[in-house]
Amino acid sequence: VLPTQAPGGAQIAKNHSGGLYIDSYPPDMTIILDNKKQIWKTPRVIYGLREGLHTINIEESDPSGKKEESSYRFEPRQAWVYPDAIAPVSLDGLTTRRWKTIRIDSEAYVGAKFTVNGFYPAGTIPGDAEVEGTKSWVTVLWKETYRSHAISPRVESGETCMIEPGGENLVSISIRSSPEGAGVFVDGFPTGKVTPCRVDGLSPGQHRILVSKPGYLPAEEVISIPEGARTGGTITCTLREYVSGDLLIESTIPDAKIYLYGRYTGEKVPHTFSGMSIGTYDVRVVSEGDSKTIWDVLVTPGETTIYRVVLKE
Repeated sequence: VLPTQAPGGAQIAKNHSGGLYIDSYPPDMTIILDNKKQIWKTPRVIYGLREGLHTINIEESDPSGKKEESSYRFEPRQAWVYPDAIAPVSLDGLTTRRWKTIRIDSEAYVGAKFTVNGFYPAGTIPGDAEVEGTKSWVTVLWKETYRSHAISPRVESGETCMIEPGGENLVSISIRSSPEGAGVFVDGFPTGKVTPCRVDGLSPGQHRILVSKPGYLPAEEVISIPEGARTGGTITCTLREYVSGDLLIESTIPDAKIYLYGRYTGEKVPHTFSGMSIGTYDVRVVSEGDSKTIWDVLVTPGETTIYRVVLKE
């Protein structure tokens, strides 16, 4: 468990894995995670993914096996997994999104991190950004403030968009959730705070607020702070529980690596994955000298499933 430096200097211990809430329109589509087809359909929370970027795609479930040409077109999405949190990913099979790559540059912001439309991962200025045709914004994390800049639709692919901090006043927002203790993210950036809390330093413009706690579906909202506003107001959200249990993996060999969904989770034994959607999982445990896969590990509602894996020395 590594301590991480949160903005404001607070030390928080964290795990290395989190989850995604994958939803689609229309629903009931088979989930493809990092190019590997899963047995689950949308909507679904998939927990126990290593921190970082994952590729999410979905396809129509084909019970007849006829492989008819689908009328839906889903584009793969890159989604960032935060430790100890669940981020929402939504795929729409009816709307084609038009993307273009532009360059974000600045004099004042050079070296600062930025996100597009409030989604991680962050780029560094100057840097390229994939923006959607008409309504995109970038947020720059600058001197512990969140500076939102709308991207003009007139900026063509391959062109450079210059952004600079304005003299606008910055406001704070208050965030509350039921239950309390949910992590708060502003424009993709982890604030290091949990609800109830206040986040300072938001500029006028659009901001994406994510409130997330394992065992509950994440709440996300894009807010618009008008020029001249004195406050960003209060966001209150009720987090909906999903049916979940905990999975504790132990081993006779300490520090063996734990794999779920065919990938390393970033965690080592012993480790408890909280907020696992109920169902069966294949768990692989790998030490330097041995490895073992346990098939169909059942996670049941509200219980902790404990598996002790015997590995050879």
